[in-house]
Parts: sequence; structure tokens; C-alpha cells
Amino acid sequence: MRLEYRGEGRWTPLHGAFLENFVSTTGALTGPGLPMPVWQPLPFYDFTALVRLPDPVGGASEWYITQGANLFTLDKFGAAISALNETAHLRLTRDNVSAYFRFWCAFTTAPFGRYVVLDVPHPEMAEEAADETDTWLRGVVVEGHGPQGYLLSATVFHKGEVQRRNFRVSNSGAVMEVAGHALSLPERSAATIRRAS
Repeated sequence: MRLEYRGEGRWTPLHGAFLENFVSTTGALTGPGLPMPVWQPLPFYDFTALVRLPDPVGGASEWYITQGANLFTLDKFGAAISALNETAHLRLTRDNVSAYFRFWCAFTTAPFGRYVVLDVPHPEMAEEAADETDTWLRGVVVEGHGPQGYLLSATVFHKGEVQRRNFRVSNSGAVMEVAGHALSLPERSAATIRRAS
């Protein structure tokens, strides 16, 4: 199973001068029968968009961040995200910090492995899930905010297990797991989830 980032909004195809600039910069192939590059704004940066170039045969997409006329390739190490956090105006709020967390997890492999966020994508269902007493169903929840940033809890797939973990997202965009306990599904439940996917 290949996991792809869904984004936080609607994807829009690149057209005109934007498409021409993208093709000349990346060497992307476009035309009849080939998937179009698409973009969406990132709600936590000013004047920045995420561009997705789907693979024509169904493989992994290529991902880029554009800020003004600059185009950066996203890699699994988060170098482009770190650079952007230093140069762009990162605007984290209670309303968009969970979107940033999902974005960061999708394009960064933490030192101890990748976190895959298991979340409820539909806004009304997510609102209902946030009130669930079963923490596994709650997705990403903003637990609090302080001078150092935001505290989130999230259900993630990490190192072969579904876990409920706590994270701190600093005001500068750094994401780190907060020391403490992680709730893991019993082995039998985790094996069922693995078989189902």
C-alpha cells in the first residue's frame, strides 16, 4: 500500500505561465494521457503552494514547494521545510497547526522513523471524532498552546504499530515527540489492521 499526502484543500491544475515555468524548471513531461501537475496553497505560510506531479503509471508522486518564483523539491529529510521555516513567514495558529503537523509528517522522516498520521479527513466527522472518549478515534487534537508552541496528540502508525503519541510543534515549525508514554494497540488488533490495509 502506497501512502500519499492528501492535502488540506482542493487541488487545482497548473495552467499557462505557471505550467510553462514548472515544466522548464523541473523537466516534467505533460500532455495528452499524462497527469497534470496540481497545486494548493499551504495555509500556514504566506505566498507558498504545494505542487504535486502524479506519476503517470501510479507510482509515488513528485512533490515541490513554490514560494514566489522559487521552486523547492520536497525530500524525506525535510530540508526544504526547514529552509522554508527559516525564510518564509510561518503562521501557526490553533486552526492550522494540525494541518502543518500532517504536512510535516508526510514529508519528513524523523530520526527514529516516519510517523504516518491516521486521521479523519472529513471536517464534520473529525469534529465528531474529537469528542470521542476512545482516544484512538480522535485523530490529531490540539491539546494546548504555550510560549514554546503547540501540544498535539495524534494517532500515528510508527515502527509497525498504531500508537497514540504526544507532539510539540514549536512556533518556528520544529516537530518533536514529547517524552512520555505511548499507547499502542494490542498486537492482535495491530495485526488485524495490517491485514486489512
